[in-house]
Amino acid sequence: MKEIKFVDVGEGITEGHVQKWLVKDGDEVKEDQPVVQVETDKAIVNAPSPISGKIKINIKDDTVVHVGDVLAYIGDDSELNAVSQPKAQEQQVYQAQKAEQPQAGNAMHAEEQQPAQHAEILASPYVRKLARDNNIDLSKVIGTGPGRRVLENDIKSHLNQSATPLKQTPKFSELLEDRHAGDIQRVPMSQTRKAIAKNVELSLSIPTFTHMDLINANNLYNTVKKERPNAESLGVKLTILPFIIKATVEALKENPMANSSYDRDRQEIIVKKYYNIGLAAEAPDGLKVVVIRDADKKSIIQIAKEIQDLHEKIKNMSITIDEMRDTTFTITNVGSLGGGFLSVTRKAIAKNVELSLSIPTFTHMDLINANNLYNTVKKERPNAESLGVKLTILPFIIKATVEALKENPMANSSYDRDRQEIIVKKYYNIGLAAEAPDGLKVVVIRDADKKSIIQIAKEIQDLHEKIKNMSITIDEMRDTTFTITNVGSLGGGFLSVPIINHPDVGILGIHLIRDMPVIENGEIKAGKVLPFSLVFDHRVVDGAEAVKFGNALIKYIEDPAFLEILG
Repeated sequence: MKEIKFVDVGEGITEGHVQKWLVKDGDEVKEDQPVVQVETDKAIVNAPSPISGKIKINIKDDTVVHVGDVLAYIGDDSELNAVSQPKAQEQQVYQAQKAEQPQAGNAMHAEEQQPAQHAEILASPYVRKLARDNNIDLSKVIGTGPGRRVLENDIKSHLNQSATPLKQTPKFSELLEDRHAGDIQRVPMSQTRKAIAKNVELSLSIPTFTHMDLINANNLYNTVKKERPNAESLGVKLTILPFIIKATVEALKENPMANSSYDRDRQEIIVKKYYNIGLAAEAPDGLKVVVIRDADKKSIIQIAKEIQDLHEKIKNMSITIDEMRDTTFTITNVGSLGGGFLSVTRKAIAKNVELSLSIPTFTHMDLINANNLYNTVKKERPNAESLGVKLTILPFIIKATVEALKENPMANSSYDRDRQEIIVKKYYNIGLAAEAPDGLKVVVIRDADKKSIIQIAKEIQDLHEKIKNMSITIDEMRDTTFTITNVGSLGGGFLSVPIINHPDVGILGIHLIRDMPVIENGEIKAGKVLPFSLVFDHRVVDGAEAVKFGNALIKYIEDPAFLEILG
């Protein structure tokens, strides 16, 4: 008889999530047949059977497991019948403990009951924080959840037994649920999403320097075009990326410090003499970084084929941990998503918004052909003025933003770090950053999806008047779901990196419309161009999603039919 265990796969992974059994309890399985899918921080792993035989499943679907846990047994009937069922036995103990748990006020019985001792106490980060806030030793608490996990109610029961009131400050997320019952959705974070959040939070400790430049890509473009038929005859799709990888390797050879890592404990730089190029890629379950190993030793065609194979594995969610570790330098191809003038991952720099310093961000920048927008505003302005309303581009930007948020709902959310959940909001309260005599204010256009252009323009006008008179109220400045800052209204600036308005996960910065060359029907013409920048909380929104949001925004603002409906 053999055991199927959740093994140590390295990379610091200590737990996983049994996502789905691929066979039924009691099925006959073959050697090396995949029997269960386990989601880890890095990937979904298909665990195979070590031998042929009958399977006895030990852990159910949707269960968190730790390294060393036995997932199933493989053997014949006599061997499997002799297997003890610790999980079932433990569950009976938990249920018995739960049944015996004292009611509030029965302190005498509480003193007699002792919690079981375990090497590891299972509890969520939220429950651990709750225990810390109330000075509770978790080892003294009786856990009633699966695997004796300590739940929130166990903390409350423990406090009831000691007649100590629960010390718990209402969280923003709880207040949100009170205000918007039915209009929000809590989305538990997958293991991959948790890993992304953890990794990008670590990046906050890295002081960074960003350099941007332009490349004349005529020769690159022509070379790819020339070599593409040959690649296609070999079943390989050729893009610019393999050439970028090879050029990057040569640049790394000339600048070896860029191909290194930093050992903070030893205060040493580890310079690597091999070239494993990471490629950031969008996956169904979140951002992945796959690796082209020894890129210096491979041809353009070999690299292109490997990229093709890795993308197929990402798409099918069959990528392995070995295919995602030990990078020496990473490339992210934002252009493959169809948009982006400039894109940079960096931490927010703002002393006056301390909360934003804890948010690892991704910044995406692009340009919009604003000819149709400019003409629509010009056309509708006299009608608005007849109603006593000053019309600008901002109400149209707000309406286009709402549509982009509908297509990309994660951008209209907040992040509950304690519970490791994303709170997706089904209402659209658009914050507007505004200059005030006593400092920056963020006022709110509530339910922007339900208001007309004229209504939004009138509301902006009224709010700005209140800001000027310093009569704005707290209610008019809270509960945003997404924020816009109109840098262009100040008369300058080509592009900027705005600061996320916590607890939103995104902010849009719009800049001054400029007369610049635009291409229409293959011809270069003078036109109106609107630069914009998007900043997102990278724990919730990946670069791919940021680009999709930007592309949706461009689509609506450049669409004359959409603008006509609004006008």
